[in-house]
Amino acid sequence: MRIQLTDTRAESVRQFEYHDAAVSIGSDSGNLLQLPSMEVPAYLAMLMPSRQAGTEVWTYVPVDPAGVAILDEFRIDGPHVIEEGDEIRVDRFVLRFEMDADVEIELPEAGNVDELAKIRQYPLPPRSETQRPENFIHVPLHRFQPLAAFLMKLSSLTDYVRLLEVTLEAVQTALGARRVWMGIRRTNSGRLEFVDGRTSQGRHAGDPPMLETFTYRCLSRRQYIRIPRPTDKSLRSQMAIPITGEHGPVGLIYADTARGEHRLDAVDMDILTVAAAGVALQIEAIAGGVQAHQHKIEEGKAAFIREVQSRLDLTNVPVWPQLQIAAYAKPGAERAGDIYDITRLPNGLASIMLGHVTADATRAAMAMTEIRSAFRIASLHADPPHIQLKALNWLLHDDRMPCRFDGIIMMINPKTGAIEYAIAGYVGAVVIAGSGEGRPMDAARNVPVGPEKGSTYERQSLRLADGASLVLFSPGCARACNREGEVLGRERLVEVLCDGFGLTAARALDGVLSDLQGFIKTGVAPDDITILYMHRVTAS
Repeated sequence: MRIQLTDTRAESVRQFEYHDAAVSIGSDSGNLLQLPSMEVPAYLAMLMPSRQAGTEVWTYVPVDPAGVAILDEFRIDGPHVIEEGDEIRVDRFVLRFEMDADVEIELPEAGNVDELAKIRQYPLPPRSETQRPENFIHVPLHRFQPLAAFLMKLSSLTDYVRLLEVTLEAVQTALGARRVWMGIRRTNSGRLEFVDGRTSQGRHAGDPPMLETFTYRCLSRRQYIRIPRPTDKSLRSQMAIPITGEHGPVGLIYADTARGEHRLDAVDMDILTVAAAGVALQIEAIAGGVQAHQHKIEEGKAAFIREVQSRLDLTNVPVWPQLQIAAYAKPGAERAGDIYDITRLPNGLASIMLGHVTADATRAAMAMTEIRSAFRIASLHADPPHIQLKALNWLLHDDRMPCRFDGIIMMINPKTGAIEYAIAGYVGAVVIAGSGEGRPMDAARNVPVGPEKGSTYERQSLRLADGASLVLFSPGCARACNREGEVLGRERLVEVLCDGFGLTAARALDGVLSDLQGFIKTGVAPDDITILYMHRVTAS
């Protein structure tokens, strides 16, 4: 669109040409088309472009209702579609419009000011064409055969670097381009991770002119761009299109021809479009292969941790006349890391540990074995639980190999019910009285073991009465979900645990698993689930 602006007072005439972006009109200097007059509002109107049947259409949209714009002796009070030869009078200014039907554009809806500002930040030269791919591709048979060979070759490529090399060579040959350039990424967002360019002589080529503009317009706006008259006088034509995958753009391809060479045309655009479609499929295939390989690696890591856990699991739970203990463990579907141990000390006391390790697979496996070994040695020396956690923190803390342990360590005298314990981080622990009332043991939060150097832990104690129960559970228990996606939650879990008051440990745990079958047994548990149910009875 061209505007001939006449200032009747100054008897001056100026020409303006606009493409591909909205035009603001008003007396303020920030407008693209300034009408310097005290009688003209600061922001009078907007000229909004759109596309209809491949033709550029412009609409005059009033912004300030106090502004007066006259067309054919009538005031413009609402949106008006500009036609060839329209003359709009604003105060002493006359705007005459000449439309250019050859330019195709694609812009956002009127009123999207931020998007329009972004488009204005990355302008294209006059006569540039921006479009979306049509339903029909027009490629002559003699040019399609090498393109088909390229598409077949793509399917054998398994890495991004080789994909770049093969594509650049094929595009350069198919278009007879002076330079071709390509950038791709593994997902439909973020920066281009793999880039390369080639000249017609086979040499490496750096970034093309206007790369930021092409990157924004191809990746963010999905525009297919052809510039028949580049601003760079050494070039005859330029072309850039997005590489669009199933979920959005994953790259772009650029080509240009030198001055004196042929101009890239609509057929070249169609050829490049077909090539980009094939490349997009292969990018996603490579990404899928990488993901599948990564998934196998993660499965292997999980299997390794499971194997370590199975080696550390108790084969026999120690027995005390006054203390019953029942245990349940289920591996998590996504993450592993639970560990527990129960030992009978030479003096008859029970030493118990339960927790969860969070770390890289290898580090987690190492930490589990270190925790179990350290716990057993410290228990034999009758080290208090809070001292054991402090020692574990010294053992596990490593900035190079981060590791976290949330857990509880306790020593129980089965005869008297006296318990000494210490808690690190988040772990479930609740005392259930003979009346069924539950009291949490972990109300006071302590820092987990491992992340911070020099952490200390609080020494705590209680007495477990005859007929009372004590339950320890790992963090993953409360995160279990049923098939409808409903999360179990800590409050509901504790409520069900308390329903087993007065029962033996084994019967109480069976009741819990039965009541929560939809969550724990048949539901989805992303993390490991471990429950230790203890019940104290009076020796007969």
